[in-house]
Amino acid sequence: MFDTMHHAFHKASPGRAIFRRAGEYARFEELLGDGKKLFGMMLFAYCLMPNHWHLVIKSRRREDVKGFLRWLTFRSAGGRRPAYELYATRAVNGEEHFYRTCRYVERNPLTAGLVTSAETWRWSSLWVLAQSPPGFQAIVLDPWPEGVPADWARTVNLPFSQLEHDYAWLRSKAIDSPSVSERP
Repeated sequence: MFDTMHHAFHKASPGRAIFRRAGEYARFEELLGDGKKLFGMMLFAYCLMPNHWHLVIKSRRREDVKGFLRWLTFRSAGGRRPAYELYATRAVNGEEHFYRTCRYVERNPLTAGLVTSAETWRWSSLWVLAQSPPGFQAIVLDPWPEGVPADWARTVNLPFSQLEHDYAWLRSKAIDSPSVSERP
């Protein structure tokens, strides 16, 4: 079940924001739902930040992931081709890597200092898991292969280890490199 998952991320051009208002975040969540249906994607975790986003997704074929990300990037830009906005994917290999990746994704607003508790960031799957209205979770997210741990929010809010800090720093450098990213 874990061998066809991907961590997809997208970053705006330097100095630009993807999301400025609540309505833009909400519209992107709608696009996620539409794209899931259109491309047969499964969405396990996500986080929408002002200048980037992260998804943990699964598809039957690599081509579907590429098509989904191109479609999502184009649609979220209002049907315009974004100028120099990068997205990339990384394979998520195995159960431990899946949980680490989901934690990294959902912890983004806490790491950035936007909130004091990760589950309070409205535009992430952790908020959906912890606080969403009845029925919303099933619309937006797919069930995790082994289930969401009972203490997941506490785990996400724990400080990163030095190894995790190093990993996050390396990832931030990789997202800036066009050699590992694609232009939609």
